[in-house]
Amino acid sequence: MVNRILYENGRFGLTTMRNKESGINCFDHYEKELLCHDPVTIGGLTSDYLQKYYSFRISVPGHCSQITAARSMEPLFTAIRYARDHCLLSYDEASLLLADEKDINSKHNSRYLPEVRPDRIKSLTIEQIRLLEDYHPEHPRTQDFLDAFLFCFYCCGMRISDMITLEWQNVDLEQLRIHKRQVKTRQRPRIPTYMRPEALVILGRWKGRNPRFVFSFLPVDFDLSDEEALYRRRLSVTRTMNTSLKRIGEKLRLPVVLTSHVQRHTFATFAINNDMPIYTLSALLGHQSIVTTEKVYARLLDKKAKTDYDACMAKVFKE
Repeated sequence: MVNRILYENGRFGLTTMRNKESGINCFDHYEKELLCHDPVTIGGLTSDYLQKYYSFRISVPGHCSQITAARSMEPLFTAIRYARDHCLLSYDEASLLLADEKDINSKHNSRYLPEVRPDRIKSLTIEQIRLLEDYHPEHPRTQDFLDAFLFCFYCCGMRISDMITLEWQNVDLEQLRIHKRQVKTRQRPRIPTYMRPEALVILGRWKGRNPRFVFSFLPVDFDLSDEEALYRRRLSVTRTMNTSLKRIGEKLRLPVVLTSHVQRHTFATFAINNDMPIYTLSALLGHQSIVTTEKVYARLLDKKAKTDYDACMAKVFKE
């Protein structure tokens, strides 16, 4: 209930709500299927109960990491705070349970550990991007997906959800900018999304196909306020797109499995390796906090730190 209230009040988007629901379902499964008893009430939660559940989550091989386990428990602690604020739990009772949240988070120091494992950050070189630019699939729909992939890369690593919902009215062709509210965060980014000139070529191929949406993955009359329908459509488009991109990558013998998200990691990798300030990159990627950018690209930032240090000290000491 609390999860739904926060979603309806605009605290987070549908994808985040789904992720939180997944954590809730895991807890429900643990109680019903493994402990074989009815769900515990909020007043029946104890510190020992929470710690045992956390230990279970990280003990099953391949089940989830410490970070994932802690994140899956966030809805539980949010519910505890809600119960405290609405006098369903006393302040002292809630404090004892919320102390476990701090304990669980401290076990993996989640503020500083990478949010994405280093081996999950797949990116391309500029030479491989050129290969994709020069590739012309035989099937028109495959070309559509390749266009969408490259367009997102040219537009600061745009999220696929924002590409699907991009309307012509959002695009400033003269200034090479895009102004739109993000699907994931429900907010307008701190700065506009900038486009490379190459994006204009792709827009030219799509002009006239759909009077409303730039990429005709949605019908003209699609209701963007229907987040459930949009969520289902986005998953469908992403799955089909990734299937096509994988085949393209195999034909071109790319060293990584080509997916819709590879373009976003590629843009970020280029930016970091070419001295873009982390604050600027965070804003261009549409992250709500610079901490998110640091977590996702921690390995790249750490690797570049020595180079930046040497360059800075060389200027200071005029070496």
